Amino acid sequence: MPPLTEHDPEINLTVYVREMNINDPFHERLLDEMSHILHENMFLHDLWEKPPKLLGYLDIGNWNDEGALEEISIDCYNEVIIMRIYDLKKRVDRHENIDNLIYRWITNFLIHRQR
Repeated sequence: MPPLTEHDPEINLTVYVREMNINDPFHERLLDEMSHILHENMFLHDLWEKPPKLLGYLDIGNWNDEGALEEISIDCYNEVIIMRIYDLKKRVDRHENIDNLIYRWITNFLIHRQR
């Protein structure tokens, strides 16, 4: 099992969402943090050692393959951030912190990929 990437507990996903431009919602640091959270969730839910085809990734042999984590991370970012950018921007205007919402949506992404 590969070591988990280093996570900065001071990271606040909400701050990144606040900084995002709605017309260009790519935020590299947010993608990096989400990749780490996704990786942790895959370990937590026993998915890291399972074949990627379980999550719909038929062209990946295992999660240690080069680019495998990046591929699922980008898919997760697209579903959790890009497709919901307008909702996220409204929520950060109304709430001080939406990190738990983003964490929940990342977990839901993994659940939905298993169907």
